[in-house]
Amino acid sequence: RDTRWSQVTGGRALVAFASNVEVTRLRVSMPSGWGIDLYRGSELSVQDYEVRAIDAGPFGWGVGVHAREGSHASITDAHVASARGVAVWAQDEGTRITAQGLVVQSVEARTCAMPECQSEPAGIGIGAYDGAQVAIADFSVESATLCGVQVGPGAGVDLDAGEISGCAIGACVHAADYVLSRLTSDVAYEDNELSID
Repeated sequence: RDTRWSQVTGGRALVAFASNVEVTRLRVSMPSGWGIDLYRGSELSVQDYEVRAIDAGPFGWGVGVHAREGSHASITDAHVASARGVAVWAQDEGTRITAQGLVVQSVEARTCAMPECQSEPAGIGIGAYDGAQVAIADFSVESATLCGVQVGPGAGVDLDAGEISGCAIGACVHAADYVLSRLTSDVAYEDNELSID
């Protein structure tokens, strides 16, 4: 509760392995790689979270929230600013992120010397991959260099009451036969080069 970390070294400000974590009022500035990283079915409840100026790790990622391996994250009132690669990232079957009151501002492409940074630069506000599920309400995503939201094969994203603006593509959908109304419920797509692709 009421925790601040600045210029975090070693990659992650908060990491959980098969754990239950509750956090209130967390402020992180200049983490190296990840603000929050959840593994192995961890359960996180975080309220009033802010992470800024995320330095790219050795593989070029600068992520605000990353949940994987069946972890669940419940987020209320969060602000992720100046991320690299993906700001909010859900990965793997059984993983779920729900968020209310999420603001994502400025997501740049990955930058590193690894070939993957050139072939998969990313630049995504909210991403779900490999069967993960994401539900976001009362949100905004602004200025992602590639996609405001990305839905990978087998994954799902549900958006409600928000705005995606200033991105190359508002929503990038790579899931076959995806129901696009899941991405348009009271959602405004403004000043993107393309709204949905």
